[in-house]
Amino acid sequence: MTESKLNKIIKWLWWTLFLVWGAVRDSLLWIEPNDKDYVITWIENIDTIPFEKVAWEFFPVFLVRVDGEISEIALARKEKSCWLWHKDFSIIYDSTITIEDDLSRRDLTINAIARNIETGEIIDPFNWWCDLENWKIRHVSPSFSEDPLRVFRVARFCAKFKSFKVCKETTEICKYMKDSLKSLSIERVFWELVKAMSYKKTSRFFTYLDSIDCLNTFFKEVSALKVPDMHDWTSFDHVMRVMDQGKGMKQKFWLLCHDFWKWVTPEEHHPSHHWHDKLWEQEIKNFCKRLKTPRKLEQFAIKCSLQHMRIKTAHEMRLWKLYRLLMQRDFLQLLDVSFIDSAYRDWGDIEKEINYRTYLIDLRVIAQSVSEEITWDLLISEWKEPCEMFWEWLLNRRIHCFIKKVKKSLAI
Repeated sequence: MTESKLNKIIKWLWWTLFLVWGAVRDSLLWIEPNDKDYVITWIENIDTIPFEKVAWEFFPVFLVRVDGEISEIALARKEKSCWLWHKDFSIIYDSTITIEDDLSRRDLTINAIARNIETGEIIDPFNWWCDLENWKIRHVSPSFSEDPLRVFRVARFCAKFKSFKVCKETTEICKYMKDSLKSLSIERVFWELVKAMSYKKTSRFFTYLDSIDCLNTFFKEVSALKVPDMHDWTSFDHVMRVMDQGKGMKQKFWLLCHDFWKWVTPEEHHPSHHWHDKLWEQEIKNFCKRLKTPRKLEQFAIKCSLQHMRIKTAHEMRLWKLYRLLMQRDFLQLLDVSFIDSAYRDWGDIEKEINYRTYLIDLRVIAQSVSEEITWDLLISEWKEPCEMFWEWLLNRRIHCFIKKVKKSLAI
């Protein structure tokens, strides 16, 4: 159904429907909302709500398809923290709860905003427009400190809105909440990281956490990167710079992890970190285990850490080794990580790196043509009887042909 049809149903039941939170904020900032959430008020009996109910643990949520997408409809409610842990809240939802009451439980003023679907009126009880004009991220009330996950949400909004700055008062509360961060489930923290990596300036997520001394709680390997680096002032600065050039969560995560070992190299190897890529695997495994990252994400992060240095010296390899490197299934992904690592460092020569990347891609095209030309069937037609040596013969034939083609193309 459309939003107007949904509103007619709600209005017929004598309730009021509001579009709330991020969807309103993003629409006012001319940003396409990722999803839409709705709140209804003046409900006497939740059993009369004509939508599919989702059995949430503490309060009812309803699902409805609006404009082709599944949206959530919740009842206006109040929350109050009653224990130490972030999920220990008492929930109140009845006909006396207003939209202003519901918005007051939000964390930041940029989220404490709603739009009346019927009238179009913007409900802004905490003066978000003033914060917008001053480019500020500010907490709604002292109850902000009741959920430590909000520290990571503030950091995430720093990444999303790169021109905004966190109010001094909000920063002070975040610093005060440092000890309570350990009560968070790692899944919730990782999800905030995933969201932060969907934004261009992901580095601001980490730099803000570092500025309030909260980076070390879940991201100690990142925090430890503040060691001298020959490419940028520190390895931390370098990783932050190149990570912002990544596209998508996966590539940004790989770039985040690609230099973790630099903090364990001996001081006499600073700032060059010679052979730092030989110390790669365990640091990434520890990091991914703590964050409970998907196995494939961890495996490729390890591979990026090992291979990004090899790709930089591919032009010095013997051609048979180069062929094996080029024919790795995920070579182009590895090449992208290596390119970003080289091109966007301090004093990086982007034009030179583009030319080098093009050179390797051209060689990969040659390698792929060889693999298509010399096939298993071709070997069978020549030798008639397959044997254990077939795969080795096939590889050797391809390498021999690749070497000839490369030498010919380079006029060696």
